[in-house]
Amino acid sequence: MSNDLANILASLRPGASWALEGVTPADDLADQYAALDWRSEGDPPTLAECQDEATELTKDELIAVTNAERDRRIAAGFSFSSKEFDTDRESVKRILGAASAAHIAVTQNNSQAGDLRWADANADFQWIAADNTLLAMDAPTAIAFGQAYMAHERALIFAAKTIKDEISAGTYDGDPVNDNRWPS
Repeated sequence: MSNDLANILASLRPGASWALEGVTPADDLADQYAALDWRSEGDPPTLAECQDEATELTKDELIAVTNAERDRRIAAGFSFSSKEFDTDRESVKRILGAASAAHIAVTQNNSQAGDLRWADANADFQWIAADNTLLAMDAPTAIAFGQAYMAHERALIFAAKTIKDEISAGTYDGDPVNDNRWPS
């Protein structure tokens, strides 16, 4: 079912004025309705009316929802060495850059496990986790860190592919946001 309250309201009350803040189409319809700030004259449609108006999503809409959920999960962070790490665009650039620099340190400079000064002779190499704690990394660990991010992203991309293949084949009967095939 489509849980996009904005589209439902536009269908039920064309031209009406309202706002939805702090919710997304992926949220439960009742939660979206609770955040509704009705700004037009007259009463807003009831939650029951909105639920009745919800329609089945097309294949293209289901694929778009799947892609959005994949991207949200990729950007939500990943675990490495018992810590959580950010995976916004800038963080990913930094992670992959550090892994690349670490690879160079190992292959060209013969950096060894335990050498925390592989990137800077005057300071141990450390990464800031999502909780603002530090994780010291030698070059092999920094390489493994980059590989762990790649595995995180790859697992989500292939989970999305499986879901989208079923959607395209017309055999999908689920909710792409809450599908149990997403890796945790």
